[in-house]
Amino acid sequence: MRWGVRRSRVRRGRSRRGPTCPPASSWAGTNDRCFAPDLVRRLSEERLGIAPDEVESGHVSAFGDPDPLVALLERYRTEVGLL
Repeated sequence: MRWGVRRSRVRRGRSRRGPTCPPASSWAGTNDRCFAPDLVRRLSEERLGIAPDEVESGHVSAFGDPDPLVALLERYRTEVGLL
């Protein structure tokens, strides 16, 4: 079994030392030329078993246009129930 698959299963399941981990999430920048969106989609589905959320941005969206990324992270935060 590959390391990434084994590790992702531990993150999504119950840890031996603590409570259940939050659900895994993944996102892809639609204009990313370093990690193409097709690659991120494939890896997210193979290793995490989920489809990534897509954000209209490049590789470093926090610098270029952070608003879509902030909105996505806020959505993740509320789904998990953090502050």
